[in-house]
Amino acid sequence: MEKKFPVNYKESEEYIENLERFGIRLGLSRIGAILKELGNPHLSFKAIHVAGTNGKGSTVMMLSRILRAHGFKTGSYYSPHLHKLTERIRFNNKPVLRNDFAYFATLVREKSRKIPHLTQFEFLTAMAFAFFSREKAEWAVVETGLGGKYDATNVLNPELSIITNISLDHTDRLGSTVEEIALDKAGIIKKKGILVTGERNPAVRRILKAQAGKKSSLFFTSEPFNIQQRSFHSQKIKIGRIVYDLSLLGDFQAENLSVVFKALEALGFRGNKFEYRKIRPALQDIKMAGRMEIIRKAPLVIADGAHNPEGARNFRISLQSLIKNNCRIWMILGILADKDANGILKELLPLADIVIATSSRNSRALMPEKLAAKISGKKTFIKESVPEAVKFAVESAGKNDVVIITGSLYTVAEARKYLLLSSR
Repeated sequence: MEKKFPVNYKESEEYIENLERFGIRLGLSRIGAILKELGNPHLSFKAIHVAGTNGKGSTVMMLSRILRAHGFKTGSYYSPHLHKLTERIRFNNKPVLRNDFAYFATLVREKSRKIPHLTQFEFLTAMAFAFFSREKAEWAVVETGLGGKYDATNVLNPELSIITNISLDHTDRLGSTVEEIALDKAGIIKKKGILVTGERNPAVRRILKAQAGKKSSLFFTSEPFNIQQRSFHSQKIKIGRIVYDLSLLGDFQAENLSVVFKALEALGFRGNKFEYRKIRPALQDIKMAGRMEIIRKAPLVIADGAHNPEGARNFRISLQSLIKNNCRIWMILGILADKDANGILKELLPLADIVIATSSRNSRALMPEKLAAKISGKKTFIKESVPEAVKFAVESAGKNDVVIITGSLYTVAEARKYLLLSSR
């Protein structure tokens, strides 16, 4: 008897979550095969392809908001999610509906009968592209999952490719130096395409420019910017002669915005026109969960999923520009075992007065005892679970103290869930 595949959201979600057992297997053969079975939906819309070590999700969100503000039907694809798989696939800036998620999960599963062991990311990528095609998306802004050259999203033939920045992360797969990682991420550059980057390292930028040259692609670097005003609500950023209000917090978001504007300028060379009067309002009410996010105000609780040394450095610099010197900082830290914990701690610990070492439920999480053993010179507590760590910090902190949650998006997700549920 032929097996009936799940058609409801809960069963679809469980099936896709179970695909994690296949792990990460880079390569384009399986995604190419399933997309062919689906009728090559990824060829039905214009695309902007975004790679880079940090800032991909925020860049995707800003571009998606701007495209939608110009009236375009816009798909966006993010990785990873914080709470629900539906967060990854969005149309016109709204998460895919559960019924649609279940439909496309069933469709991809049926079409992949003869394709052995699609990974979770490949499965979701196929779902996203099929969904965008059915909705007649005019544009899709797509974030890579890992690296560039062999990432499943690299089947796209985009109007423009973006490499936000490059630093050490996923060194077991992408290379042990920033130069090697740059070569991998440069794999998203297409022949006679466009590449925009916000990378500041001259040596890395030369590599990207050389790779673009080999593909006869246009090469652009982001413009300088000036942050004229910072607050816990928004920031004013001057790019060129124009000042923009951006609701996303953090100096690193100004860097991302600079990349976005250079991308819009570069698209203009291919006949795409954007109006500043439509861009301004699109930037004023963006919210990015888990990226320098204020979750609670008394005490002030700020969460950021910084999970590599560069991300941690960016987060620290941004916090130092906002937080008063006379407040105590309680830092909840949960880091994955396969990340550079020492590098992350080096950047973050100078901020902290009190550290709470914990671990998420993720199977790759570094045990809190091992994390605490790496910390010196700070008063440190160990809490076995993220909710326990958050409860302890919030109840112990004074009204003028600040609670920071960071080290991993998985840690941030569990903390957000606990705080949002407990505030109801």
